Amino acid sequence: MERRRRGSQQMNLVRSSRQRNKQYYLSYQQLTEGRRYQISPLFELGISISGIAQKVKRYRATVDRELKRKRVRDLYCPKHAHASSVSRRKTDHKSRIPVERIEFVRLLLSLD
Repeated sequence: MERRRRGSQQMNLVRSSRQRNKQYYLSYQQLTEGRRYQISPLFELGISISGIAQKVKRYRATVDRELKRKRVRDLYCPKHAHASSVSRRKTDHKSRIPVERIEFVRLLLSLD
């Protein structure tokens, strides 16, 4: 507990664990190419994962996961990391329309 005097009043301030840890509460967003280029020099300088996360305003787990998955021989290359992320996003889409429905529509279109 911290005590401060303001004029003739004495204020008691209690800091919560959330304020002490300064945890960032952000909505989920994928890392952009720009964020990856921000992470790279910070990682090379030996800044901790928590420190990097605070500077790029992303969760610690996001930065940790990025560095674990996209590192090659203890080097992180943002260009290759972003390229693999983009290619994975393009190839991982499953068709949401059942094959039977597609065939049925093609049949109906061929009857016209």
